[in-house]
Amino acid sequence: TLHLIFDNNVKYIDAAPDIVAESNASLPNIVKVKVNNENFVGSRGLSVITSDGAFHSFELVYKENVKYSTYYDNKNDSSIKTTINVTTDKSTHLIFPKKIMYSDIGNDETLAKETISSSNILKINALTNEKVLPTSLFVVTEDKKYYEFIMNYEPTASIYTYNFCNKEDAAIFDNTANDKTLAAVAEKCLKKNKTISS
Repeated sequence: TLHLIFDNNVKYIDAAPDIVAESNASLPNIVKVKVNNENFVGSRGLSVITSDGAFHSFELVYKENVKYSTYYDNKNDSSIKTTINVTTDKSTHLIFPKKIMYSDIGNDETLAKETISSSNILKINALTNEKVLPTSLFVVTEDKKYYEFIMNYEPTASIYTYNFCNKEDAAIFDNTANDKTLAAVAEKCLKKNKTISS
């Protein structure tokens, strides 16, 4: 999977028959690109028009191993620096400083992902062995920060938890329904000069 990140929202996409290119309504400046047929010969075209009127034209070729999984609008391609260990008999957890808006695995036949209840923690398990790994993982958090990883099958690793926060207690729990109920009760109590006891 390749992600194209533009400075402006995407208004139009046209891709060759072997290419699947789509944008996401919650992230309108990103185009996700996948191939229908691996190892296609030659190159394929992809055109994107963004809201500033710019026409972006790409020539895509298939490669087994790439050094990046994200292209930034008119800037250098990214460089994936973090390798994440995964295995079939242990879960890998990635903890982000903000809630996860979007995540995508390059080859979703090799890994299973799940955003757990705290919504800033991504749980990943390998579905198969090292013969089809490594693959890429792309994550966007609610503060619009982009994270790119290479997922590597490593059954003997000592680390399977990766904390990208500045503190240990980084789980964000989403109890908005409870919070709203408590706020409403507290407001009624304040208006009537009553107290809440447990």
